Amino acid sequence: MKLEVVPNKGPASMGPELANRLAETVSMDVASAFVTTASLERIEEALAQAKAENRPLRIRLLCGLYQRFTSAASIAKAMLLEKKYPGQFHVRIARNSRFHWKLYLSSGSDKCYAYVGSANFTEEGLTASGELSVKIAARATEKVIRLLQGEFNDLWTKERNSFSPISKFLKAYRKLKRPSAIVRQPGNNSILQILQRAERSTLSNRRKRKLPIGRAHDFRIRLVVVTDTLQPETIRLIKKRTNWDRLNWDYTCFRKWAYEPAKKADAMLYVQFYGEGPGAKVTLDSHRIEEWAEIDTPDGKYFIAHNHILYSRTRDYRKIKNELRKVGFTWKKLQRDRYLTKDQVKEFCILLGISYARLVEVAAE
Repeated sequence: MKLEVVPNKGPASMGPELANRLAETVSMDVASAFVTTASLERIEEALAQAKAENRPLRIRLLCGLYQRFTSAASIAKAMLLEKKYPGQFHVRIARNSRFHWKLYLSSGSDKCYAYVGSANFTEEGLTASGELSVKIAARATEKVIRLLQGEFNDLWTKERNSFSPISKFLKAYRKLKRPSAIVRQPGNNSILQILQRAERSTLSNRRKRKLPIGRAHDFRIRLVVVTDTLQPETIRLIKKRTNWDRLNWDYTCFRKWAYEPAKKADAMLYVQFYGEGPGAKVTLDSHRIEEWAEIDTPDGKYFIAHNHILYSRTRDYRKIKNELRKVGFTWKKLQRDRYLTKDQVKEFCILLGISYARLVEVAAE
């Protein structure tokens, strides 16, 4: 048995882990309190790929209705997938209203993988920072795998524990409203701002400039494309010279000609490549510029630290490229490093789930 930690940092995230498992597994069981339509698209792509390759793949999804976060649209999509891929995909709903599991079980020909942690089956849960999961690689006969599989099967097979959604249930669920206690966006007096103020007190060269909300000509967002992984020696030098790892910030190496313009940006549209060639996955999310430093390393000298903006989503470029094309945000532009227009900023704000005013506010704090 082998144990690893998946901290949702770059490639070491549940999204890439799940993609790897779906590409090679025979069966996968997912139990999650929260499920979104975007995460279900991952399953749909995996099932379509398995069908094209004539490869067996069975997926069972057990989801919860805790705080009614899982939308009726997500359940409807899961039901459609069940019809589209009969015998390959199945969905059930946990009867426990406080069902809060985050469990992923993958079974292959000779090895099983289990993931237990805080990552829900949502795009944020699979890709955003703030999540932590334990990865267990073991044989199917080992005790920990048998116990986890037994707990899942107990919920899945017994009607008192879960049920298969039908149209009558979906119709009733659509009429329900989410409790007002669910807060998706932090307010002015939220704990998030308290944490951010505490974090900023440790910075040495963080800019203090305030920007008036809504004045686009005063606000600049930089497009940053990252394709290379930093070498271990580079990471070691950055850890020695900065506190960026302790603050859980990401950092990127810039060429000299792009370094100064990037420093002057207030936020970044962060484009990350996973893999190479036509099959590479490309994600977009919003990051705030935190600090910068010039450190001689094997990868280069000019580094900028940045941090994922909380409550904003990470999106797969392929799934939103048509919307971005409407404002001239094409693949060709993704391969350049320049500022975005006001319309492009607002469009990507909509797609990443953060208001333009909030993005300006966060970047100026």
